[in-house]
Amino acid sequence: FFNGIRNPDLKLNTIVSSVLILAGCGLFLTLVRTPTGSRKMFVELTRDYIANEELLQYEKGFQLPINNSSKFSQNYNDGKRIDQLCEELKKFIVKTETGVEKLDMDFESKETWLGDTRILSYIEEDQTASAKWRDLKNAIKDYNKLNEQTSIDGEKPFQITSLILNFKDCKTTEALNSLIQIQHFVLQNERIIASLK
Repeated sequence: FFNGIRNPDLKLNTIVSSVLILAGCGLFLTLVRTPTGSRKMFVELTRDYIANEELLQYEKGFQLPINNSSKFSQNYNDGKRIDQLCEELKKFIVKTETGVEKLDMDFESKETWLGDTRILSYIEEDQTASAKWRDLKNAIKDYNKLNEQTSIDGEKPFQITSLILNFKDCKTTEALNSLIQIQHFVLQNERIIASLK
């Protein structure tokens, strides 16, 4: 820069090149997320997860029981198994990510928010979690197959579809919210079944 700026023939070229180099370096820095920005993002994602979890638990409180002699009792039992597996996996992911089994609204002061870790590493490193993950995928496949053959007042029950079933690129909060979404599908089907007389 100093050699070029002193030479009148290269002065303009040096200034333009220097500005372009500085702009290019500035663009590289825009890709960097600051620790404060990361913290804010993690806090918001955790707050969303807790709100979704509270809503799910609230809706479960209004669930009607289903008669075991019902012709839909297999759908109901399979749904309960899926719900149980989702709860166990959520507990595992939260504990692995934060060190606590359950998050509450006081998570920010305890600094136990969720990050953006890919859950592939968590699931593959733990044999129990890996087995539960496989069980969940198989249970959902069976549940969807059973629901495909079932008709409730001429309507087919909801099929469980979720991005989490291919979890290789799934991050912590995406996985947790997908598990909650699966539980909502099951809950909705249970409501339809329970409403039948």
